[in-house]
Amino acid sequence: VSNLTRLDLVVAQRGPGGGIKLNRKPQEIGLDEVIGNTEKNLRDTDFSKDPAQSDSSADTKLNLFLRHALQAYLAELSHFTLADVLAPDSNVSQILELKRQAA
Repeated sequence: VSNLTRLDLVVAQRGPGGGIKLNRKPQEIGLDEVIGNTEKNLRDTDFSKDPAQSDSSADTKLNLFLRHALQAYLAELSHFTLADVLAPDSNVSQILELKRQAA
């Protein structure tokens, strides 16, 4: 909760009558923003630096491939918002089905 508060995604109030509420509308909160900023392994990944091109070890290559996969994962999440998760009748299932058919 403290991370979400620090990111201004939620407002938290302690004590009796306190609680947590969204600070923005669900349709304004991208899943990439939430997951990218709250998952420690993703938060600590620096996508701006590429491993040295001259190092062709298996470890370096795998690290590069995994970094590209993480970037693709976050990019895909950017197409969805918290509203998509909360709304049971959202068109997310249609979107996902269309993507499967196109693949």
